[in-house]
Amino acid sequence: MVTFNKDAIIAHRTEALATVALTRRNDTRLLPFSDDHGLDFFLQIVPDENSEWQSVRGFRGIGVFIQGTSMPLETQADAIRFAKEKLDALPSMVTFKFPFPVIFVFFSMKNDKGYYCWLMQPYLNEDAPMIRPTTDFECHELDKRALDALVEEANEWFSALESKIYTPA
Repeated sequence: MVTFNKDAIIAHRTEALATVALTRRNDTRLLPFSDDHGLDFFLQIVPDENSEWQSVRGFRGIGVFIQGTSMPLETQADAIRFAKEKLDALPSMVTFKFPFPVIFVFFSMKNDKGYYCWLMQPYLNEDAPMIRPTTDFECHELDKRALDALVEEANEWFSALESKIYTPA
C-alpha cells in the first residue's frame, strides 16, 4: 500500500505554486537558496530587452521564505492570522537581518490562493536606501500586479543603493 505524507505534498505544491506565481514576468528567476540561511529561494531580477531596467547589470533580487497550508485563506484577515502564527514560531527568521529585501510567500492548498508580506522591507529615506525588518505582517494577495510592484520596489531600492556605494572608475 502506498502512503502519502501530507506535509511533503503541501511542501511540493507550495514550491510549484511559488515558482508559477513569482516567475510570471520575463525578468524574474526563482533560485534555490541554501537551507543554512533560513530562506527557501532568491527571486533574481534579470532585466530583459523589454524592461525599463534593461541597462542595469548586477545581482538584484528578493529573498523568499515560503509556506503552504491546507487551511483555507479566503480573506486578508485569514492571511494575516496565518502569517503571524507561522512567523511568531520562527523568531530567528524575523530578527535575522538580511542585507536585501525579503518576503514571506504562502499559499492555501484549498484554492491555490497566494499571499505575501515583507520580512525585510526596502525603502528610501531622503534618497538613501534603507531596509527594515517588519513585524506588522501586512499581507497582500500575490498576483501579477503585486509581483510587478515587488519587482519595481526592489529595482528602485537597488538603483538607489548602487548610486550610493559605487563610484566612477
